[in-house]
Amino acid sequence: MKKFVKWLILVLAVLGIGYFAYSRREKLKEQLEEIESKIKESRFSKNIKEKFQEAIDSLKAVIEKEEKVDTNSEDIILNIVEEKIKKLEELIKQEERK
Repeated sequence: MKKFVKWLILVLAVLGIGYFAYSRREKLKEQLEEIESKIKESRFSKNIKEKFQEAIDSLKAVIEKEEKVDTNSEDIILNIVEEKIKKLEELIKQEERK
């Protein structure tokens, strides 16, 4: 009985971690989509729009690849992607002020 309870706790913990990572990935994907739509609607030059799109595409690729790594690496990768998204949002705000 004790082994079963330990096993059950372990399974629930793994499922919880997996769900957390999944929801975080989905949130980041939504943020990237919002940034993408802001860029498309913006008055930026074609060159700037292309640069932003390249950055967004590379971040999307990282998020997709990240699904195949271990939990520790996944957290590190998601933190990096989150930082990059914040930088993109800041750049958009700066360009809109000009």
